[in-house]
Amino acid sequence: MSPLMAERMDSMDCRNERVMGITLTIDRTKISIIQTYAPQQGRSLREKEQFYETLQEMTETIRHHENVIVMGDMNGHVGQNRDGVEHVIGEFSIGERNQEGERIIDYCVMNNMSMMNTYYKHQESHKWTWYRWNEAQQGYTERSMIDLFLTNKKNIFKDVRTIPSVSLDSDHRLVVAKLKIVKPKEKVKKKQKRFKLENLKDEEKKQALRQLEEQGENPNEISTEEVKEALKKMRSVKAPGDDELPIELFKAAGEECVEWMSIVEKRLRTCVEEKLGIWQYGFRPNRNTTDLVFTLKMIMEKSWEWSIDKYVAFIDLEKAFDRIRRDCLWRVLQHQDYGINSKLIRVFKSIRTRRAESRTESWRVNGLALRQE
Repeated sequence: MSPLMAERMDSMDCRNERVMGITLTIDRTKISIIQTYAPQQGRSLREKEQFYETLQEMTETIRHHENVIVMGDMNGHVGQNRDGVEHVIGEFSIGERNQEGERIIDYCVMNNMSMMNTYYKHQESHKWTWYRWNEAQQGYTERSMIDLFLTNKKNIFKDVRTIPSVSLDSDHRLVVAKLKIVKPKEKVKKKQKRFKLENLKDEEKKQALRQLEEQGENPNEISTEEVKEALKKMRSVKAPGDDELPIELFKAAGEECVEWMSIVEKRLRTCVEEKLGIWQYGFRPNRNTTDLVFTLKMIMEKSWEWSIDKYVAFIDLEKAFDRIRRDCLWRVLQHQDYGINSKLIRVFKSIRTRRAESRTESWRVNGLALRQE
């Protein structure tokens, strides 16, 4: 290990001569690396079982959300067959599977790991990691992929390949993996405003608040009963609106504060409810669009029963709804068909204007943010 990597090592765990692990911190990213040397063919079954038991114990000591890399000589052939283990073996594996390869796959399935050697397209000479040279034939008589990189986070790997040109004075080849470590974003804690609600219990401060209220305009004389009713309908412990004022502030202030939109909407609904046509079902009491769906189903059933032709036309008014001019809307409300009080319209208009100014300079209705009926 280079001195630079040694400075970033947090811990080391050496279980035996076949399994050891280290934990590194690179750019605030935790990486746990387990180095292995599995028993080769000819070793006893008990020794192989002990190796995988030790490897599993070390794997379980690592937190599941960390990046885990298991690398080393696994002494097993995983083969090219991917049936049922597509998340473990990639498209570019080589050879045939043996019993030791089955053990490797079982370990990967148990720990949700993938064999990264099999996920990258390379020449055959850049895939196999072990070989046997025959002097008499002057060629390779055996070769396989037994030095593997296993991981639970495939997205940190960019490539895995062997380097044939590097001599290690061994029958194993150098296997190199390229990693992509993304520096995690720092969580910026949003500083929330704190309102001293306890001050509203002070009679002197409540009196000062009343005086400020009396200095402003109240064009439509909202009654105390309407304020109480609106406050009862508001739920606590909810996200504040654009003004970042929590509902607890209004409740603690009592009758001095009010959610204007709820009261104005109620007054407006009272004026127009009797004048709306029978075709309007959405957003009305004792009416629902499901009633229309039920009526349509009954018409279809009866037409099938009596073999009567039917024609149904569906009109999507979403675009037209989104393009209503607000200045025209105010004039329609003042029309003799509705006869809405001009003071009520000014209050409603002022609320819409204040909310628009808190968002953007030019305010428009976005169809994606409105519930359609």
